[in-house]
Amino acid sequence: MGVLGLLLALHMVDFVYCGQYDNFMVQEHNKFRRMEAKKGAANIEKMVWSNTIANVALNWAKTCTVGHNGKTGYGENLYFHTIRDKGQERDLIERGIKAWYDEYTLWNWSTGFTTPTGHYTQ
Repeated sequence: MGVLGLLLALHMVDFVYCGQYDNFMVQEHNKFRRMEAKKGAANIEKMVWSNTIANVALNWAKTCTVGHNGKTGYGENLYFHTIRDKGQERDLIERGIKAWYDEYTLWNWSTGFTTPTGHYTQ
């Protein structure tokens, strides 16, 4: 990747994650977790924000490496999408979290974890 590409990628990481959406991200995750709890799922704990984990994720994103880090000990759900204009960040967050949740349609209790349901089961 050339220097310009790297700078643009880093700019996009900072553009999307500027700290003002922390609560919104947690609320969106918890919204879908509540939906599972209503279906009878057990041990669905409410998520809370962690600055430590957020910094680990941000530092990984700044490497511009496509894929999971796998060395952090934390679960990692990735979502790739582009936005054209500032102001679309909330929509991007909503779409990403919903895409992970929508993997429930592929879930099969008899087989358990499968790669296509990895985000949903996390």
